[in-house]
Amino acid sequence: MPCFTEEELASNPSMRDGVPLQLFEDVRAQCVAMAFAVSQRLEFPLLVAGRASLLFQQFYQQRSLLRNDRFVVIMACIYVATKVEGRQKNVKDIIIACFDHRYDKAENPIRCQSNKAGFIEEVVKGVQQVEEVLLLQITNFDFEEITIYGAAFRLLSQLTKIRDKRYQHMQQLMCAMINDSMYTPICLIHSGKDVARGIVMMALRLARMEVLIENNMDKIWEGAEEKRAPISKAVTNMMANLYDFSDADPKVEELSKQEG
Repeated sequence: MPCFTEEELASNPSMRDGVPLQLFEDVRAQCVAMAFAVSQRLEFPLLVAGRASLLFQQFYQQRSLLRNDRFVVIMACIYVATKVEGRQKNVKDIIIACFDHRYDKAENPIRCQSNKAGFIEEVVKGVQQVEEVLLLQITNFDFEEITIYGAAFRLLSQLTKIRDKRYQHMQQLMCAMINDSMYTPICLIHSGKDVARGIVMMALRLARMEVLIENNMDKIWEGAEEKRAPISKAVTNMMANLYDFSDADPKVEELSKQEG
């Protein structure tokens, strides 16, 4: 996936159309949450939700919120993500699940339609139109490169041979952090593998396992596209913006300063 500068993110088509930054971020959060909720409802793996979230952000880096229905776009992103991850499901099932998530039963347009099949077919057409745009955008994607989950877990497994409860806790912690990172544009700025490195670093620090960092610093950053400090600081700043560390160990509050 192409990496954008922060300046490019701040001047995307939605911003140029006058969409306030806070509204743009709220829409992104709502649609990412929908991707995870619907994926769970349909029993898709996390990779589908993560991929759909990245596709959604990529789409709106080149298209405006004012000209493209965000609800149709996130449905298309989930559908394309299932194809990419080899978990393809009938597009109508995804549409129904998204409507069920978005609306109460009494207000659900699908459930209230006298011509339910005809209504769904119209929605399918809209999803397919967005799908065509997405497929053009992802023609040159290196999907292995942006698989943060796989990169992070592979890296963790290289750092320790121990498979105890502490290791399982680290996996859960990293998984939660990667899920939350989908609510931010960090993967539009940095490569997936570099983001994975930063998340592994922060998770190890939060788990008080700094010795693994000290002993494996070269291994963690081997082949990184960027220098250690900038990406590691970017990830810690991102997580600090998402979480409330007011009751955390004082050490956690200093993470960004340490990485600087």
